Amino acid sequence: MTDPMDALVFLQQALDAGTVQMRSCDIHPDLKVLLDYPLGELRLTYATIAGGIVQSIALFLMVDPLAGVPCFALGWAVIESMRGRGVATETMVKAMEELRKGLKKKGIRKFYVEAIVATSNGSLEQRSCPSYRSAIALGFQSTP
Repeated sequence: MTDPMDALVFLQQALDAGTVQMRSCDIHPDLKVLLDYPLGELRLTYATIAGGIVQSIALFLMVDPLAGVPCFALGWAVIESMRGRGVATETMVKAMEELRKGLKKKGIRKFYVEAIVATSNGSLEQRSCPSYRSAIALGFQSTP
């Protein structure tokens, strides 16, 4: 998966240039979504945007199924000025609800989401890392 912060920057540039258009989500119209297929794989990019500025994103990239069940890699990023305010967690919660609803429409009731938090993200002490805390708040389990 591309570094989510790079994806946020590229999304902002594309929105500013008018080369992409996002649509409002069904459950949370304040959340925007873009569906694309980089390298042939489904990617859903959910974004919280205020005043034309992308504040945070949650990326879901379809990866190999696990025991026949669809699986998505999850990445997220927040602009520096919005960090520490719960924006990432809020964006991810809303995005997960939208993903669940969209998959249910397609008859998919079970799926996996894997979130990988780099140890270099925020702190050498994993439990004090903001991204780690966001993942745990969403119900992800820590594995070695």
